[in-house]
Amino acid sequence: MCNFSTIEIGGFALFNLSNLNIGIGGKIDFILYAEYEKISSKSKWDRSNWFYKQTGDLGLRVSYSYKPFLISLESWFGIMNMISGPTDGADIYQNHFGVLIGYTF
Repeated sequence: MCNFSTIEIGGFALFNLSNLNIGIGGKIDFILYAEYEKISSKSKWDRSNWFYKQTGDLGLRVSYSYKPFLISLESWFGIMNMISGPTDGADIYQNHFGVLIGYTF
């Protein structure tokens, strides 16, 4: 299992249709640290040199607002292979999904 520490910078272009927002976006991930943990032995190793320092993602978002409340579904898809080190031909792409619930003041 790999654990990453990253800083992500990006943006969305949102299209408003009444209470519904639909958007596409992009972001750059700056990988600060990557740690590999072998589950069977609980040992941990720094593997930051196995991964590129920057990767890119494309995202989709759908948001619905009702009065001050907001709910969003968001997904990000990696467009760059993250691997730069000795991993026997493995490819790793970052993909993740999220649900955001908010309130507007």
